[in-house]
Amino acid sequence: MASNLNVQLAGAYLQVQDNTASIIRVNSPVATVVGQVVASFYDSYFAVPSPGPVALALPATTVWLLFIRNISATNTISITLTPAGGSAWASPYVIVPNGVFITMASFASNPAAGGFTAASIGASGASTFVEVLLAA
Repeated sequence: MASNLNVQLAGAYLQVQDNTASIIRVNSPVATVVGQVVASFYDSYFAVPSPGPVALALPATTVWLLFIRNISATNTISITLTPAGGSAWASPYVIVPNGVFITMASFASNPAAGGFTAASIGASGASTFVEVLLAA
């Protein structure tokens, strides 16, 4: 953990490619998104238990940025989040093989709202790994 950090999403494009017509129907650049954070956790090969779930250790009470990438080519990952001031999700969000879940918010405008206070993760099979970044 460290203080005075920036987490940036830069150089990304959202595209819809029509392979039949050989055209790009949507080509929207994502402006650089910057989250000012004071604490972070990163693991490029976090071992996810099967069946799980296991609680992730958050780097702070409220986390504003979550990035979870399923590295497995065969197993799914399920995540359950608890929003600040709310209850845990009733059903987990399932990340398919090679899929990504990302949410990124800047809390500068309203630090009393938003973010997540708990996260748990499980896998559909053994030897499943994810790339995970949590920042607050």
